[in-house]
Amino acid sequence: MSGHPLQQLLEAEYEDEAEAWLKAGMPTKMKKKSPTDIPADRNRACIRTVSRKLFYPFNPSPKDVDVRDIAHHLSHICRFTGASLIFWSVGQHAMLAADIALAFSHSDPRLLSLEKTYATLHHDDSEAYCTDLSKPIKMHMKEYKAMESGVTKVIEEVLQIGSQYKAFVKDCDDQAYKVEASLLFDESKLDQELNREGSTFARLARLSFAEVRQMFLDYSDMLAAEIEEEKNKFFEEEKNKFFFYEPWLVTHNYTPVNDMNPTQLRIYKEFSP
Repeated sequence: MSGHPLQQLLEAEYEDEAEAWLKAGMPTKMKKKSPTDIPADRNRACIRTVSRKLFYPFNPSPKDVDVRDIAHHLSHICRFTGASLIFWSVGQHAMLAADIALAFSHSDPRLLSLEKTYATLHHDDSEAYCTDLSKPIKMHMKEYKAMESGVTKVIEEVLQIGSQYKAFVKDCDDQAYKVEASLLFDESKLDQELNREGSTFARLARLSFAEVRQMFLDYSDMLAAEIEEEKNKFFEEEKNKFFFYEPWLVTHNYTPVNDMNPTQLRIYKEFSP
């Protein structure tokens, strides 16, 4: 190593990167200062996340998904290919869309509203690993769209997000886009909104990178905890109904599986003899 501290740091970074890639089965012959050479087998092509994990976009694994990586990456990726008047990240967009989801679903049962909002908050999580491509480019890249779809599927598996809310999420995403497009390219409207009292957009726009990251994480953790709490309450209510109306299912060796919903089936398996 050279004696200059900065050069030592760069060389140390290179060595760490190379060691990680070699352990993951990457090609052993890498050009100097090019530790991210792409392997011929795309399933072995990977990116390194902020937590130092290796993520394989063409062969994603649940064990490599980390919501902390997602929050950090999304807070640093600019929407609209950087063309907005102020920096507006994918993380800020996701939280704006989630706030819209919460407003749109306020009259739904609480568990349903929470699940819709959680799904909306995480609707662009794949971009943490695949980056945010503009639609005119993305629509002509079938392989990219297939890769992004695979990453999304794995993330939804890890975060336990169902696909039943996709139409609702799309509506919230579109509404967030309309708000952003009307403000981020018009200096007069933007200034007015930034100074409007109680503006959700302004509240998000004032956040630093680190604050966006932390707020995204807090928002996600809060929704996940409340969803779990509501599910447990629902389970207890259904359990009481189940035993009150159908005690014979517990006392008799008879299981009408086809007549049970998932919650009833879980109760029966857990509590029947």
